[in-house]
Amino acid sequence: MERLFRDARAGGYFFTGEDGEALLARAKEIYDGAAPSGNSVAALVLLRLGRITGDAAFERSAEAIFKAFSGTAARAPTAHTQLLAALDFALGPTREIVIAGEKADPEARSMAREVTRRFLPRKVVLWNAPDESKTLHRLAPFVKAQTPIAGASAAYLCENYACRAPVTSADELGRLLDAPIPAAAS
Repeated sequence: MERLFRDARAGGYFFTGEDGEALLARAKEIYDGAAPSGNSVAALVLLRLGRITGDAAFERSAEAIFKAFSGTAARAPTAHTQLLAALDFALGPTREIVIAGEKADPEARSMAREVTRRFLPRKVVLWNAPDESKTLHRLAPFVKAQTPIAGASAAYLCENYACRAPVTSADELGRLLDAPIPAAAS
């Protein structure tokens, strides 16, 4: 996406790749109608990738989208709802939730249900399952230390890049998720 679609001069991403046929003009869509624009979706995906991987370059790419289209969005915010949802994610606070345990474990599955039954738009969820951990650890190195506790599945709730002590039950995770997010230190 960066190589083929990014507009290095003005920011944002073109609708067509530079490897495509020659066009009179390469369009950049930002209007979020019935379907969100590619730039709005890219902004949110880049932010989520940044939180998952810890790679700030993804978040800088999202910021470039906001800068490129901020004037347009300010003039007509209702025409840029997905872009504003991405901006909301960027402004945070965000939650990174790691479930460590076997996917077949009933308690781990209950923890996952606790997460999905709530409206948490600024979250990323990772499942640190032993049989899939090699790939996950390459993409998200921070989860290596987030493992089951004494053989029991555990959930780790991280807010503003700081993790709380792990919990080993869905009820405990639910209480953490329902609690207000602590203010970030200034």
